[in-house]
Amino acid sequence: MRPANGEVDRLLDLLADRAGGEPLIPEDEREVNRLLALHPEIDPATFERTAAAIHLAFLDSRLEPMPSALRSRVLDQAESFFQTEELARGSRPVSTAWIGWLAAAAAVLVLVLKSGGPQSPSGPSIDEVGRAGDAQVASWNATKDPGGAGVTGDVVWSCELQSGYMRFRGLAKNDPGEGQYQLWIFDADRPAEYPVDGGVFDSTGGEVQVPIDAKIAVAEPTLFAITYERPGGVVVSTRERLLLTASPQ
Repeated sequence: MRPANGEVDRLLDLLADRAGGEPLIPEDEREVNRLLALHPEIDPATFERTAAAIHLAFLDSRLEPMPSALRSRVLDQAESFFQTEELARGSRPVSTAWIGWLAAAAAVLVLVLKSGGPQSPSGPSIDEVGRAGDAQVASWNATKDPGGAGVTGDVVWSCELQSGYMRFRGLAKNDPGEGQYQLWIFDADRPAEYPVDGGVFDSTGGEVQVPIDAKIAVAEPTLFAITYERPGGVVVSTRERLLLTASPQ
C-alpha cells in the first residue's frame, strides 16, 4: 500500500488529468473515488474550477476589456488568496503537490491579468494556410438547430502549420454577454468525447473570418463543429446547441 502522502500525490495527478480533459480509464476512476473517500480534505471541484479559469484566461475571445478598477481588485485578490504561505497555514491539511497546483494556476491567472488579458494568437495568414501542402478545406453544413440555418462558408486547416481559419456568411450576430460561438476539432488521435477546443468567437451577422485557436496540437482532424455556448465558452460542451459541422476531404 502507498504511504499516505503517495496516495495524495496519486490522487492529485489523476484529478489534474481529468480536469485537463484527459479521459480516465475505469480503473483510474475507481481509484479516484476510493482515494477521495480516504482524503475528504481534497475538493475535486477545485481542479475543475482551476482548469476552467486557465482555459478562459487564454481563450481567443473578443470579450469587452475588463475595467481597470475591477482588474486591480481581482489581481489583488488572486495574489492574496493563492499565497503559498497562506495555504500552508490553512485549517485543512494540504500536500505540497496540491499547493504547487494552485500556485501554478494562480501564477498563470496573475500573469494574464498583469499583461492586460488574453492576446489574439499570431500565425500564418489564411492565404499561407491555403498554400500549405497539407491544407484541407471543408464546407459548413447546418444541423437541425435553427442557429445554423442558411449559414454558408468553410474552414481551412493545415496540420503542418497547426493553423487555420473559419469563414462564415449568415451566421447570426450574437451578444457576447449572453452567449458565444465555439469551435471543436475532432481528432483521430483523441476520443470523440474530448474534441480539441478551437476557440471562442463572435459574429457580426455578415461575412466573418475567424482564426482557429486550437488549444492543443491536432494530429488528424476528422470533423469541425460549431456550438453555441455561454459567454467565454466551456471546457467540455454538452453539444445541446450544435449548429454547424464540416468534414475534411
